[in-house]
Amino acid sequence: MYLDAQTLLSDSQAITGTAASTNYIDRDAVNSAIGTNHELGEVEVFCQIDAAFNTLTSLTIDVETDDNSSFSSATVMVSKSVLLAGLSLNAQIFLGKLGAGAWERYIRGNYTVVGTDPTTGSISMGIIQARQSNK
Repeated sequence: MYLDAQTLLSDSQAITGTAASTNYIDRDAVNSAIGTNHELGEVEVFCQIDAAFNTLTSLTIDVETDDNSSFSSATVMVSKSVLLAGLSLNAQIFLGKLGAGAWERYIRGNYTVVGTDPTTGSISMGIIQARQSNK
């Protein structure tokens, strides 16, 4: 599976509490991998756990869109809640396909910790064209 730096929302981002992804995608940017008129129905959100999480009960992973880079009126487009047992080293999480709809200019990830804030745990998240199959 190929990850593109332009569509990487988090790159081994440490999660020690509820937080937004370190990166966001500007769909209007010159040479954006996901341009303004790009059909999002064929892409999917992929996460990989780069360091195992501890202490939390679960982590809710959202993909949000907004018309401004401060995400002051963000809309959640895809969401998944993952229990601690699913947040082990190298675990892969697929949030699903990004369907056509009311996508605005900016896209980011958001992580909501349920339970105690973790002292360990990091995640990479990006938009991929297709899942890798070794069949």
